Amino acid sequence: MGKNTGPNKPNPLAPFPIKEGGTLALRFFSFLLFYSLFFILASCGDDPTRAPSPTLNPAKSPQPGVTVTTSGQVKTSATTVAPSPTPTNDLLKIPPTATTPITPGGSVTGVQIQEANTLHFYKTTNPAAFDYLKLLFAASLTRRNPLTLAVEKGAAESWLVDTARNTVTFKLKPGLKWSDGQPLTTDDYVWTYQQATKLENGWPYANTVGIDSYTAPDPLTLVIKLKSYTFDIVSRADVIEPLPRHIWEKLDWNDPAKNP
Repeated sequence: MGKNTGPNKPNPLAPFPIKEGGTLALRFFSFLLFYSLFFILASCGDDPTRAPSPTLNPAKSPQPGVTVTTSGQVKTSATTVAPSPTPTNDLLKIPPTATTPITPGGSVTGVQIQEANTLHFYKTTNPAAFDYLKLLFAASLTRRNPLTLAVEKGAAESWLVDTARNTVTFKLKPGLKWSDGQPLTTDDYVWTYQQATKLENGWPYANTVGIDSYTAPDPLTLVIKLKSYTFDIVSRADVIEPLPRHIWEKLDWNDPAKNP
């Protein structure tokens, strides 16, 4: 066949038509430009291997406390957490038992393993001795309620506090008697106070009672004046446990051999 001397036909494999006589460098540049554009366009398309982005479903909240509206807006709200149940152990449950009604009265037996060093009320600071003495002498003007600790009536039927004069006036219950049948009067209280506060008789608490005067206008009335006023003035005025004067005044206060 004869040699074609006419113009070159377009080459379908070339990126751009290149005229006959073009240099090799121009062909290489055209090839490089074409494939560069190809890879750039390919990278902008969807990657079939990439995982799809998560989408919010308006019909279902993705997590507690999140609400998605139909317009695609996400609203958050406080989440209420139910309290955890308290652990229980059925094996430790004690079945209820019937209670027995409490009947007033009866007796209580106590034991004291320590001996009293004396039974003289105004010669001791020993707690064990006072445990015995409070069973022998029970004529305090007032007493404390063992449950409420409130001040209640003892030998006194009533009392009146004069805060301006730091004075407490007690009225004894009428008809009080000693175990031998002799009447208990305010004279027993006053005599006991006078003996206990004498320096030579050595009462350990003589300097701590804070009493200014201790008098008895009549057999049922005691007027006790303290040196200062405090909230517990009634208890502070009631510091004398009376002794039966008709017995004790005949005996030696300081000699236990003569005053058994």
